[in-house]
Formats: sequence, structure tokens, C-alpha cells
Amino acid sequence: GNPPLFRELGEVLLCILQLLGMPEPPRHLQVWSSGGALASASNLNQAGKDEKEEEEAEAQWRVRVADLQREEAVSPFEPLVGPLLKLTAHESGLPLRRHFFASKCAELIVEIGSLVAPEPGEAWEEWWSDEKRITGDAGHSAEVLGAVPMEFFRRNEEAWRGSVKPHRLPAVLEAVEMVDRKAGALATAVEQDLRSTGVDVIHDLVNNALHLKARPSLPRESATGDESPEYIHPRDRNGKALLQRYTTQRVEQALGEYVSACEEAEVAVKQELEELCRRLVKDMPSLVHAAHWVALLQALTAHSTAAHGRGWCLPELEDVTEVGKGIVFEADGLVPYWMTKESGAIPNAVDLSNLLVFLTAPNMSGKSTLMRSLLVAALLANCGLHAPCDSLR
Repeated sequence: GNPPLFRELGEVLLCILQLLGMPEPPRHLQVWSSGGALASASNLNQAGKDEKEEEEAEAQWRVRVADLQREEAVSPFEPLVGPLLKLTAHESGLPLRRHFFASKCAELIVEIGSLVAPEPGEAWEEWWSDEKRITGDAGHSAEVLGAVPMEFFRRNEEAWRGSVKPHRLPAVLEAVEMVDRKAGALATAVEQDLRSTGVDVIHDLVNNALHLKARPSLPRESATGDESPEYIHPRDRNGKALLQRYTTQRVEQALGEYVSACEEAEVAVKQELEELCRRLVKDMPSLVHAAHWVALLQALTAHSTAAHGRGWCLPELEDVTEVGKGIVFEADGLVPYWMTKESGAIPNAVDLSNLLVFLTAPNMSGKSTLMRSLLVAALLANCGLHAPCDSLR
């Protein structure tokens, strides 16, 4: 499972629904929005309290989508919807019905939004600067957790924390709460055994550990009033003693338990995302339609943006099926599609309506360039796209 991919898919599905004239889904289903709060015990409890409200909002939204479909609501983007539906069906090779497609997009948004969490954005810094991670059982304060560098927690949790919504997944919620408890125990051990010595605490990135840079010079009493703990040399990931670093048995044990809890949480999150993938397989035709839809829309958007920037026009198309109607091609300000007037291209006025033209000129005078320009203008016009002219009929 890939959370960013699911978030992008959710954004694609929302775009399709909006183009089809459907209402925007409730906030809690919008997994593509940035700045979502990361999962911690305190805001998970609040999320659990709001779950009933979320379900009611979700049900009301789905009813509204169904009502609009029965009413055959007209989209503000109706001129674009019909061609996109036809092109999507043609490109994918799969039949596509508008109402069924809208219903499936709504179902997929619910499926993804109910499980995948919003993009955390910059919430990590906020998460550690306030008390979002205080747990009801352990009661760890932000000050105690500050004994451990934020980068250490980020390194161990960034791969999975904030990927899914734990309050909807009991196995993940249990694993996340265990990580929080072990993080608090580790922070307490680091504060009492390492930081209180006054010696610099080193975050060992290679071995994913926390050590003292030097052995404390004087015996001391611990923060709990006990005798000073015994300082030992930690071992690297290959089991070799690090003779220039020091730690305690309690810190090593707490570190190992915290890392193990993180690994179990990552497995639990991965299992839920893989299960989501398996559930989405049954809707693969709709996902293929969505992928083709967004690819076509992106191409059209890129074309329109570039065309407006270059001053291209939207051609006027004539119906040549009318009796007695001949071929029409009248272009003014025609330039090669790969050039602009600002770059030195010379515009041409061309009228080829019902004409057979023989083009003659000396070598290197622009015959091929003119013919390519005419061909591209005709092709783009008949595709319903902008053409490199001031006007084209």
C-alpha cells in the first residue's frame, strides 16, 4: 500500500465528481488535503467521539449524490463532460455509463477516505511542540518526550505514522498506543540516565540509537534517588562494541522495546493498506476509467495553458455534411506551431477553401514549414483544440 498514491487517487476521484456536477464529499473523506494532524492518543480519542458525526455526514452526502443522479443534474462543465466520457471509453476500451461512473467514484472516495489519513504536511513539528502525544495511561508530557531528539522519533515513525486513521482500525490503534507508551518510557530513561549527566547525547543515525558522547566523570544519584546506573558500551548493528560511546542497560532495553513497537505498528499499517488494495481490485474498471479521465484532462489542461500563452485561437468548425457545402479552410495569422511571433515567426494568411494549390518557391524559402503549419492547424482544429493562428475557420 502506498498512502501518497491513495491520496492522489482520492483527488482524481473528487475532480471527476465535480466535473460530473456532484457535491464535494465531507471533510473527513478528503484524504488529499494537506496539513492533517498526525495520529496521537489525544486526537484519536476525539476522532472516536466524532465518528458518529462522520458517518451521518457521509450518509447524507451519498444520498445527495444519488438524488442528483436521479434528477439528472446538469454539470457546469457539461460541454466538457460528454467528450471526456466518450474519449475515456474509447481510450480504455471499456464501456462507460455516466451515472454508474459517478456512483463508483463516490464509493471509492468513501473506501479510501475511511481508511487513509490526510497528508501530514508540516504537522510533525507541531506534533512535538504541543501536547498531542500525551497518552491517558502513561501521562508523558511534552517536556519529558523532549529528552529524545525529534529526528529520532521521525526516523522511526515517519514511514507509517499518519498513513491511516487508527481510530477506525483497532489493530493499528493498539499498535500506535503501544508505540506511544514505549516512546514515553524511552524518553524517561534517556532523561534520567543520559541527559541529566550533562554529557552530550548523540543520535546515532547509522545504528538508530541514542548514546552519551563520553563517560560521565563523577558518580551521581539518579533522578529517582537511586545510585548512579552502570554505564556500558553500546553495540552497533553488527554486534560490535562502540568503545567511544556510553549508555545504560535501562536505556538499551527501552530503546529495543520502542523500535520493536514501531516495527509492529508499521506491519499493522501495511496490512491494512494491502487489504484496501485487495478490496479496490473489484473496481478496477472504474479505476482504469479514472486514470484515463485524468490523463486526458491533464493533456487538455496543458494544451490550453500553452495555447493561451502563445496566443493561439479556438477554431470555428463548419459542418461539411450539408448538401452543397464545400471544404473550408481560412486561416489568418498562421505561424509554425513550434515558433511564436515574438521569436521571429512570420504570420501567414491562407485561404484554401475548395482549392487545389501548387506551392512553388526556391529552396529553403519555407515551403515545408508552411505545409507543416497548415497540416497541424487542420489537425488541431478537427480535434477540437487550439490552433497556431489568430483566427481559423
